[in-house]
Amino acid sequence: NFHNNQINTHSMDTLEIEMILQDLGLGRYKKDVLGRGTNRIENGRLVSLDLSGLAISNIPKGLFSGFEFLQYLDLSDNRIGSLPRDLFHSQIRLEHLDLSKNRLTSIPVDSFKRLGKLRVLDLSNNKIGNFPDFTTLEQLEVLNLFENPIHNLTKGAFSNLSKLRTLNIRQCELAQLPENIFYDLSNLQILNLGVNNLKELGDDIFLPLKNLEELYLDTNKLSDIPDLTNCPNLQHLWLHGNELEFDAIINSFKGLEKLTHLFLNENRIELIEGNLFGDLTSLQFLLLNGNRIKRLEGEALESLTKLEELWLIDNPIDEAGLYRGSEQVSKVIERLKGSAFLRDQVMSILRPLSIEEMVEEVIKREGTKFRRQKLVAIDLSGLGIEDIERDVFEESPYIEELDLRDNRISVLKAGSLDHLLDLRVIDLSGNQMTGIQSGVFHHRELEVVDLSANNLPKGWNRRFDDEFDLSEFLDFLDANIKAYETLTTFVQEFDLPDTILDSHYTQVLRGEITSLDLSEAGLLKVPSMVEEMTSLKQLRLNSNQLEEIRISLPNLELLDVRRNDVKEIEIQLPSLKFLYLSDNPLTKLPNLRNSTELLQLDAENLQLEELDEEVFTHNTKLLELSLRNTGIKSLPQSILSRQESLEHLDLSENQIRSLPQDLFNSTKRLLYLDLSGNPLGELSILLQGNKEILQFIQELVTKT
Repeated sequence: NFHNNQINTHSMDTLEIEMILQDLGLGRYKKDVLGRGTNRIENGRLVSLDLSGLAISNIPKGLFSGFEFLQYLDLSDNRIGSLPRDLFHSQIRLEHLDLSKNRLTSIPVDSFKRLGKLRVLDLSNNKIGNFPDFTTLEQLEVLNLFENPIHNLTKGAFSNLSKLRTLNIRQCELAQLPENIFYDLSNLQILNLGVNNLKELGDDIFLPLKNLEELYLDTNKLSDIPDLTNCPNLQHLWLHGNELEFDAIINSFKGLEKLTHLFLNENRIELIEGNLFGDLTSLQFLLLNGNRIKRLEGEALESLTKLEELWLIDNPIDEAGLYRGSEQVSKVIERLKGSAFLRDQVMSILRPLSIEEMVEEVIKREGTKFRRQKLVAIDLSGLGIEDIERDVFEESPYIEELDLRDNRISVLKAGSLDHLLDLRVIDLSGNQMTGIQSGVFHHRELEVVDLSANNLPKGWNRRFDDEFDLSEFLDFLDANIKAYETLTTFVQEFDLPDTILDSHYTQVLRGEITSLDLSEAGLLKVPSMVEEMTSLKQLRLNSNQLEEIRISLPNLELLDVRRNDVKEIEIQLPSLKFLYLSDNPLTKLPNLRNSTELLQLDAENLQLEELDEEVFTHNTKLLELSLRNTGIKSLPQSILSRQESLEHLDLSENQIRSLPQDLFNSTKRLLYLDLSGNPLGELSILLQGNKEILQFIQELVTKT
């Protein structure tokens, strides 16, 4: 990169992305971002930009100015707390905008005013309290507001959004909906209002939604259902987790001939009778678990000729109640018994694991057992499973024996086995496990845990059964709990925010605190207790108000002190591999003599002006070095003499006028060199000793 020098420059297609990364102070992520398939340049113009997952906390004003051809922009999974006004002023062609999983509390007025072509807008998983203005987004098709504390919707909130197909306002703490709120949404196909505090809805609230196919009203406080007769295309209806009684739903399903899935579980329904489901001729799945049903009359099921699954678990119904004068109920129950019923239960486990195609094989395995219409054992060995999420066993609470051997599981997460209340035996042998989170095993009936052939600490790669005292095994897990208790005490003692405990970068392994995130904690000095955490491998102190840092930790591999007021730093870190110093008023780099394992040094936006000739003498393993915008005027002759491993060097935005002739003689592996924004003049001196690069530039100049 020779951009913005006094020599002939060569414009690269990726220059626009690099400029944005530099403005964000994220130059070190260039290789990662440019390698993403979602970043796209067409005819020399940036049309798709993916900046997700880069821990961005601040967006400079005018960051996207001039990028008027941008169609796709992903800023999700960052730490953005606010947006500058007119941030998207130039993005008149933008079609997809993702701001999910950030820390936004509000959206500036008119932020989306010029986004007339926007089709997809994702604002989910933020902390937005005020309701943004969407009325200018007339082409919008998908709007996701999931998990924001919106509380109230204004009348006309969705006006002019006639092309909207999907609207997600799930878990937004809504207590009521204004009348005619969906008046303009005649093309809406999916509406999610689940997990709110809705107690009642106007009878005509869904009247305009003639094309609605999926409706989520679950986990509210509804005691009645609005009129759905004008939603003839409805196929999936979620009503579980409310306060519905039989009288409230007698006429609720009229005209819903296309409905295939109906969820009525976890309500207050006491009986099923009459012509309740008379119009549901396409219904395939009916879930009635967790109600108060004592009687199920056959005539209520007579029209359900396509029914494939009927769930009645956790109801006070007995055999007499099931078969009460009803041949139809008898036929349905018999059809759902045996292997077909087993198949559905097994499928409920395989589906979230994305291995549905293995259902027949799993059913045939000897380790998969079914007793009294309940799945009590399942063999999931050797299926390439990498992760067990909390919902995998949600619909199979009666499993007693679980075989997960010979998979690729690395960490068993807390909550992953919570639904298995009767678990007695679990085989996790032959995986790639390095840790087990606290609280995984709390099952009263647990008799056997097999952890052999894993990567766990010495002594724990074996089988624990009824001949062994399982309490010792649980004590091992309790060590992690104690470590978290230590963390909690630490947070309380130094009056630190609770978010430290929830941070992804705060971690406990084998009973030791190995990673600690103290970023944005308002620190004026490093807490003394940090020095006692000798097992720490990662310490993040960025975005505080620290002026002085003195740290000595034998196992620390990563130290991040960016965006502080650090003027002085002393470190004794023999295991250090990653050091981030950017955005501090430092006038001198720390002594790195004993940090011989250092791989990356990020020292952008400092106040150095000059460098000690021996500053990197002992850091021979250095791969990345960024000294962007540090005020450096010159480089010592031998500053890179021992950097044979260096691959990435950023010296941009400094005051360097000339470079030593032999500067790059030792950097045989250099892949990336940025000297932009310096007053360099003589190209031949700059590239002395590097014939390949010199020849390339000469040929380029000749062609130009």
